[in-house]
This record gives sequence, structure tokens and C-alpha cells, in this order.
Amino acid sequence: MFCSTVGTSLAQNGSFAIVSLFGPIYTQAIMVGQAIAGILPPIVSMLSIISSLSHDDKTKPGERGENEEISGKSTFFYFLVASLAALVAFTLFKIVLKTDPEKILTNPEPESSAVLLHDEAVHSYDSLPTENNTTPNAEDDDDYDFEVCPTGRTHEVDPYKVVSKLRVPIFTVFSVFSVTLAYPVFSELVQPVHTGPILFNRNVFIPFAMFVWNLGDLAGRLICGSSKWVVRGDNNFIMYSIARFAFLPAYLLLTNVNGRLTNGGGAATGLGQWLGDEVFLVIHFLFGFTNGHLGSSAMMASPSYVDPEEREKGGSLMTLALSMGLTAGALFSLVLVRILA
Repeated sequence: MFCSTVGTSLAQNGSFAIVSLFGPIYTQAIMVGQAIAGILPPIVSMLSIISSLSHDDKTKPGERGENEEISGKSTFFYFLVASLAALVAFTLFKIVLKTDPEKILTNPEPESSAVLLHDEAVHSYDSLPTENNTTPNAEDDDDYDFEVCPTGRTHEVDPYKVVSKLRVPIFTVFSVFSVTLAYPVFSELVQPVHTGPILFNRNVFIPFAMFVWNLGDLAGRLICGSSKWVVRGDNNFIMYSIARFAFLPAYLLLTNVNGRLTNGGGAATGLGQWLGDEVFLVIHFLFGFTNGHLGSSAMMASPSYVDPEEREKGGSLMTLALSMGLTAGALFSLVLVRILA
């Protein structure tokens, strides 16, 4: 799990850094791809659980061992779906680099690439004349990174300066994903009010709730494909980010957390009958929608906050902010589970 997470982080960081050189629509494409990848697991999980429940109803006590075979098939199917998604993403990425590489670098030399290693970039920079016809002081190497801009030349980039320019998008992305990881907690703790249909079976309802959240997340990212729906302006980013925290009390007050509206799993009370599962699913969908909408808008807007030669570094910093937000959200979710348990 640790190695998988490290690999995912490296791939994500590099992808966002490179697409920052292309334009906002490529950033939005990555965000949509993440949402598609997020919506697949709950679908596979629901189908697996429903298949298992249906099989249990038809299986005699002595034949229960066959469930292991069903579970193994569903796990293998999930592995195939995940592998296919990764293969499609990698193929599309290679096509982009092959068909339009000049948008990343105009230097046709074979050793040129979208992302240069630090030592290679310094070497390339040393071969270029500066304004004073001198090479950069070696003492400055620790303070600056050297990035490749669309002209094919390397430029010194001060990461602290880039962070200062991106402070609003960085705050937005961090806050969005730090509060977002509360959704798995409520997916697990909110119990269905309705009984009867298989969809409201406790085991099926959890992946179904996750599916609804991810569906909203996907919808929020998709509408950013139209420029009129993309959030703009520092004040809008900040206010939108803060407003999303209102979902937490909405979950606590209006949903069946730990069965409090159904007497711990029994018959629904008057308030529980009035609220129902529909309120929870609407809140869940909107929580996912605002995550995808605001997160995509911030990632797409970040290149416009920096100079062209700073965009690659800006993409990496935005990904770092996203990862730090997820880390903070994971820690917050542990505290939330402790409080609500």
C-alpha cells in the first residue's frame, strides 16, 4: 500500500506539472479522469455484494463455501477494471506527448523532455549567457529550481515566489480536499431509514452512498469543461472553500448518523420518516459536486497566476497542496470517527 501510494503521488505530480504547460482543459481532463477512477470501485463493490446476497438466498447451508469463489471472481474483475483504466490513461498520455510535444518544448534534440532532472537543467542553464555574460553563482543553486519554459530555454524559478503567487489556489485546493475525506466516514456511519429493497440493505447502502458522492464529484468536474462554469476570482475561491464546511453540520443534523433517527436501527421516528434517505443522498451528491467543481476550478486557474516559465513548478506545487489536503483530511477523518463512534 505504501509503495502504491508513493507511485501514485509521483505519477500525479508529474502529470499535473506537464499538463500545466498545455492549458486548463488538460488539467480538467486529469481531474475528470480521477473522478472516473473514483466511481468505478463502488460500482464493482455494489455488484459484488448484490451478487453475493442473491447467491446466499439460493444457497443451502452446506454450500456456503462457493461464496469464496464469487468473492474471488469479483476481486479479479475489480483488478481488470483498475488495470484497464490505468492502461487507457497511460496510452492517452503517450499520444499527447507524441502528437504535440512542441507545446512542452520547442527544442527538437532527442535528449529534451518535458521534465529535466535538476542536474541536467543546471548544466543546460550554465551553457546559456546571462545578462552579465556570467554563469549563475553556485551558491544560488540551493534557492532556485531550473525549469523549462515553452521556448526551450531554462529559467531560474524561485519556488517561494511561485507559492506566493498561488496562495489562493493552494489554500482552495488544500481546504477542499481536507474536508472532503469526511465523506467516507458518513458513508459508513449513516444508516438507511428505508427497509425492504436490496438497495437499502446495510451492506449495499454503503457502496451506493459512495457511488452517489463520486457521481456528484464527476458531475462537478465535467461542468468545468465549459468556461462559464469555472470559478474565478480570489474572493469566490475563498468564500466557496469556507462554505463547504457547512456540509459537516448538515450531515450531523439531517442524516441518520449511527441510526439516531431510527432508534439504533429500528423503526424510523417522525423526523426520520420526514427526512428519509433522500436528504442524505442529496447532501452526499452536493458534497461531491462541490468537491469536483471547486477543486477542478482551482487546479485549472493556477497556471494563470504564474508566468509561463513557472507553470511546471506551479503544477507540482498545486499537486503538493492537494496531497497535503488529503493527508490533513485523513487525519481529520480519524478524529471525526472517534467523536461520532
